[in-house]
Amino acid sequence: MRKTGRKLYVEMTFALVRDNQGVVCGSVAIARDVTARVGQERSAERRGGDV
Repeated sequence: MRKTGRKLYVEMTFALVRDNQGVVCGSVAIARDVTARVGQERSAERRGGDV
């Protein structure tokens, strides 16, 4: 939820980071704001069309 009260849609990706031997040495997380894409998809669905 944004400060304005509008919904915020976020897509999350998580991955393990491995060294050259394949041993896990960390992790990474990426968050993307996909609010615009979700809005476009929903509008297309209401119109009965594809995105």
